[in-house]
Amino acid sequence: FSFISLKCPEIFLQIRKDATFNLQDLFAPKTSRSGKPPFSILVSKVKLSGASIHFQDDTLSPPFNKIIENLNLNLYLSAPASVKFKLKAEIPSQPLINIEGSGEFKILQQQIRAKVSLQNFPPREFLAYYQNLGIDITGGLINCFLDLEFKKGILNANLSVQNKNLNIVRDNIKALLDSDIGANLQYNLQDKQLKFSGKGAINNAVIQGLEFVGEINGIKGAVSFDNSGVSSDKLSANVFGMPVEAKINLSDFNNPSLNMDIASTLSLSNLQGIIKDKFKLVFPGNIKGEANLSLNIKTKIPLVQTPQVNGYLDILNAILKLEKFASPIENINGRVEFSQELLKWPKLNFKYL
Repeated sequence: FSFISLKCPEIFLQIRKDATFNLQDLFAPKTSRSGKPPFSILVSKVKLSGASIHFQDDTLSPPFNKIIENLNLNLYLSAPASVKFKLKAEIPSQPLINIEGSGEFKILQQQIRAKVSLQNFPPREFLAYYQNLGIDITGGLINCFLDLEFKKGILNANLSVQNKNLNIVRDNIKALLDSDIGANLQYNLQDKQLKFSGKGAINNAVIQGLEFVGEINGIKGAVSFDNSGVSSDKLSANVFGMPVEAKINLSDFNNPSLNMDIASTLSLSNLQGIIKDKFKLVFPGNIKGEANLSLNIKTKIPLVQTPQVNGYLDILNAILKLEKFASPIENINGRVEFSQELLKWPKLNFKYL
């Protein structure tokens, strides 16, 4: 048994096109030309300090490259046939990415299990691994803990993630968010397919670029997501400048479709301005009072036609002053139903003169 200590070595770590690691060859059984095992030395422990790793992933085109620096690594044999490890390292970035981890490589099964923590991880620098989703993450940092397994070219990961100022872009739509997320990922290095699912708590988010809605800000609540889309049964946000509670479903990242139910208690004078700006409906008068709004919006993203909009207002003790009426209409109570094509009030009560 031998112990090897290396200071400041440079190591080339490659994922080959067949999704195998070049370093796996170190553990493959070898024989000499005579068919007998060659002379060998059994190394029970390896210690690296100040090492640099030149990482290259040839499963991507072009190959993805990254340098890992200041690697301190302890490797040691563990019965019956595995290699365990502990490490600390850095990836040059601004700010610096810090990595800590421990795990085990099972030689016979060609399987790696590891627990890794990342601090200040910038998703933008690893776009090559998720660009087939049709999104780009242009800014923001992630702190996360990963429970990883790699076997037969498939990487499975359970993640606990905290992100700050994460900036996600698709077409003309941009989302800026802070959140805490738990997720499961599966990435196949051979077909480049990424599967994911999880749940998260949005602490603060902004969505911009929804042409009809405009900016949605102050978003808070719980969400669920997977490859098919994002959904939430209850989010609070500001839509059209109004505080609302919403139920949303954004389906199919490749051909996004948004279905959003909104509920809010609001000022009718503010609502009148919104109807004029968004629906191009000019009401011949002014209205004051409060109402409970229920609104449903369905649309494709990006917007190619006017969204499907319908809903109703439950009006409470409102006052309406029409342009050609000398006296106001008072004590208005009841429900007003609306859509793009229709405005009706089947059971509306009021007092006039």
